[in-house]
Amino acid sequence: MRRPPDDICKRIHDLWARASDPSNEHESAFARTKLRELQIELGLSNFMLTYIIEREQKAPSKLEPSRIEFDPIEIMLDLFELARIKLTPEQEIVTAVWVGHSYVFHHYRHTPRLLLRSREGGCGKTALMSLIEVTAANALKLDDVSAAVIYNYLSDNPGTTFLIDNGERNPALWSGEQLLLNIYEHGHRERGRVSRLINRQPVFYPCFAPLALAYIERDVQLSSEALERSTIIDMVKNREGRDEFDYGHPLIPAFRVGAHGFAETFKRPKNVSLPKELDCRFLDNWRVLIEIGTVLGYPRTIGAAAIAVQGTAENVVDVLLHHIRRVFDQKKVDEMWTRDLLPELHQLWEGWSAFCGIDGRKDPHKLTARELNKMLWVKHIIPTTVWRYIDGERRSNNGFRRKQFQHLWGAESEDTRTQSNNIRYLTQHKESTGYTQD
Repeated sequence: MRRPPDDICKRIHDLWARASDPSNEHESAFARTKLRELQIELGLSNFMLTYIIEREQKAPSKLEPSRIEFDPIEIMLDLFELARIKLTPEQEIVTAVWVGHSYVFHHYRHTPRLLLRSREGGCGKTALMSLIEVTAANALKLDDVSAAVIYNYLSDNPGTTFLIDNGERNPALWSGEQLLLNIYEHGHRERGRVSRLINRQPVFYPCFAPLALAYIERDVQLSSEALERSTIIDMVKNREGRDEFDYGHPLIPAFRVGAHGFAETFKRPKNVSLPKELDCRFLDNWRVLIEIGTVLGYPRTIGAAAIAVQGTAENVVDVLLHHIRRVFDQKKVDEMWTRDLLPELHQLWEGWSAFCGIDGRKDPHKLTARELNKMLWVKHIIPTTVWRYIDGERRSNNGFRRKQFQHLWGAESEDTRTQSNNIRYLTQHKESTGYTQD
């Protein structure tokens, strides 16, 4: 993730600060316009804008005791760039915070599994695992590993971060008693353990420890329970990616020294609320990472990254259905033309305004009517004729009615709050350290 030069980052922050000042509405409006123009000129997403503003806001005099000057996120982003590991900006932030969490996971009841997956080889999973190996706390990278190796090693070396590469080749994950899968699932929670019968006596092995798994999902797939314990990074091939990094780079020991110092003074923040866009099934995972990101001074950045990464990992059709309901509820309508629905979706979530196709492999573009219809067809929903009165004249166009979706939406309540990573949110919550609560 390439940041603009420092002077440009400072200019962005200064414009944002002026745009946030309620004392001079004319000056504030002018600054918002200039900020938007600069954002377009630089090709910055709302997410990148959020990250730059929070990065510029960080100042030692404002930090809490556990917020020392060491910034693991910034160093990890530099390492990603040096190693030429190609992830989305949101994936880079989440991965960086996950590495940081390996130093302080014992403060929490859960340790989210980091799942690196792809549909083919050559997507950079091993290169990323190798970088995590030299930055995470007490990391041990393994390929053909058994459950016995992990639980015995962990009993002698508590606090180890396990990295399992090439998981698709490991039968302990997919066949037989699936003991390795048991460790993946049970070790997600504090006091998690696996049992073995030795000399007719039950022996219980603790397995609560950070764990990352990389695999190709072409022929195998984890259970839904394992996926719910995971923070998922979907990786694709990138021509600019390389596996040529010098793991003796001086940034690595600097990172490790800083991370150990950060861990010594770490305290969990109070009253950090989680974005309501996050699925309840994954809150145990995101709570850990969002709290750590907040302590590091990036509350909105990590929150927006969590929303984006979870949205990518989820079934894109389910995400679409969820967002269509939000649009209908926000607009308080029972039917919409497709040409009116699409701009609302583009504005609601950056994933629709920079859509990479249903398979995630196209260049970013705005979600099209054809793609919308193709995804909804999977749920047997097709466009219908919707009539409206415009200037007293009755007109029709293709669109959708609320009743077409109600059997899929169910009776769940709907949060109509907009994304927390847009400019409007930033200007309204300048000094906040977390997300607002309704």
